[in-house]
Amino acid sequence: MADLIDYRARRGQIKTLDVLAFQGRGLVSRGISAVTGGNVTHVGMAVWIGPRLMLMESREGRGGRLVWLSRELKGRRVLWFRPRAPIPHVLTSRALDWSMRAMGSGYSWRGVFRFVWRLLGLRLAAPDSLAYGNRFCSELVAAAYRQAGVDLASGKLDSETSPADVAASSELTLMGQLEVVPD
Repeated sequence: MADLIDYRARRGQIKTLDVLAFQGRGLVSRGISAVTGGNVTHVGMAVWIGPRLMLMESREGRGGRLVWLSRELKGRRVLWFRPRAPIPHVLTSRALDWSMRAMGSGYSWRGVFRFVWRLLGLRLAAPDSLAYGNRFCSELVAAAYRQAGVDLASGKLDSETSPADVAASSELTLMGQLEVVPD
């Protein structure tokens, strides 16, 4: 169990590209947990845009988007991860630039389908591509980190990386569990 951290007290310590992992409770989240065997069902990345701390994610029904992190935290606890080794600024910039161009793309239901087939022992995934197309959440995070020179799921394609794989990556350190503490 990760230490609980008041988001408002530590907000300024969150860095661009830090990974935020959600543990959903809905029907889709339960399905993701059943398929992947993990309790992390969604991942995104923190991005500072001026004074605003945003969540960059690819979400079913919405695709690649940027939303205020504080809004996504209301009533939930979110695991906060940071790269184990510092990522040089030039690589962080490259990953962020690639990710920003990927925003606005759709959600990859085809990628989810290929992911499930891989779990069944069939390999339908195409080689990794850095084209700005549709991706599911952990595929987006894995591809962005690959741009930064970090392989979050060694031996797996980005399209084979689950939210649980991202949260279990030896390349990330768990900083704690963020929550908005009531006043």
